[in-house]
Amino acid sequence: MTVGSVRQMVRRLLPDQVVAELLDIYFDVLYWLGPQYAYFKLRRKLKRPVTYSEKVRYKAVFDRDPMLTVLCDRIAVRNFVEEAIGDEFLAKSYIATSDPDSIDWKTLPREYVCKANHGCGAIIMVWEGADPELRLPTDVSSLGWARLQIHPDHADPELMTAILKYWLTLDYSWGKKRTLPEWAYKNIDRGILIEEFLHEADGAIPADYKLYVVHGEVKLIRTITGRNESQRHLLEHDVVWNQLSSTHYDSDWNELPVQISVNGKVVTPNDPPLSPPPAMKTLIDVAQALGKITDSARVDLYAIGDRVVFGEMTIYSNAGYDYFIPDWYNYHLGAEWKQIPYKSKKFGFVK
Repeated sequence: MTVGSVRQMVRRLLPDQVVAELLDIYFDVLYWLGPQYAYFKLRRKLKRPVTYSEKVRYKAVFDRDPMLTVLCDRIAVRNFVEEAIGDEFLAKSYIATSDPDSIDWKTLPREYVCKANHGCGAIIMVWEGADPELRLPTDVSSLGWARLQIHPDHADPELMTAILKYWLTLDYSWGKKRTLPEWAYKNIDRGILIEEFLHEADGAIPADYKLYVVHGEVKLIRTITGRNESQRHLLEHDVVWNQLSSTHYDSDWNELPVQISVNGKVVTPNDPPLSPPPAMKTLIDVAQALGKITDSARVDLYAIGDRVVFGEMTIYSNAGYDYFIPDWYNYHLGAEWKQIPYKSKKFGFVK
């Protein structure tokens, strides 16, 4: 029997409050054991993390800044964005609730996006571009943190509610396949956010700009395109990365000789290369204004014409497993991040 299977059995058998207390102990033990534990789990001495990915994993375990919980909370982060740069950069919010049964689906527009606020994924895109042959699953028990899409004519309120309620039972901070926990997600008050569906003037899904901010400066921009015709027939959106394109740029929009690998497959760059968005300067300014709140963060934005819209922030990009090709770029980006020991009110500095 593996550690993972024991952990899942404990979570099924024990009351939620007991599990929550055990989870607190788990995080605290990790904090005390520190680099010694991380050495056995990651086969690297995270006491001296070097690459960008290693530093993300180190931050995931040891940085206890309460603000990180706000940044990872898709509902609470909206207030942070509004205070930092203004609400004109936010997608329109229709509903924010902790009770999916309270949602009045008839009040929503024809297109919208539903999101659980306490993890990555857990999204339902309701939009005209989805294949009208798709249907929502009736068995939600194995969905996990899926990204779903459905045509408005088949957005069944009963099934939508069941899916959202299921997502609220999941704990993203203690995922069964995670080597290390992601502390910032542990204390999020779980809820559902329903926002406007963003699209270009022609109805297409806009390009996704993921800006890696280190010490308040954008060091890397990753674009992701191809979420329209190539994946409109898939119920679980974004599952086929070989149908997407991803290109990397520096903050001056110079293309970098860098690619990413997802599930062992290299994601091809855009051909021909993308032109910089019209709102390029605003894109950079927004990312830096938000990202400077912590030593390193990824700020996900959309640029639709002259409009820049906040998507979300993540402190732990890809859970600390960004597979850059070539590997030297992981070291290069890590060198830009002058990580220092994190301080906790409960424990003091990590030694």
